[in-house]
Amino acid sequence: MVSRELWVLADAVVALILGIYFATGGGISQKVSQNLGLKDGIVQVYNSKAATNHVYANIKGVWVSDLEEIR
Repeated sequence: MVSRELWVLADAVVALILGIYFATGGGISQKVSQNLGLKDGIVQVYNSKAATNHVYANIKGVWVSDLEEIR
């Protein structure tokens, strides 16, 4: 049977990994916005980073004016 100390260690390792994941990805709100595709969060990230970084976007959809596919 696994002792309680190992469970505490496992929880600490998971917390460490999640902390590093969120810290290197710009924070919890940015990760949630990216993973869920929230427009407001993505626009906020773009506005904060566009002046100092090259920003690339993969856009899928159609133009409203003539319903042609976006390329």
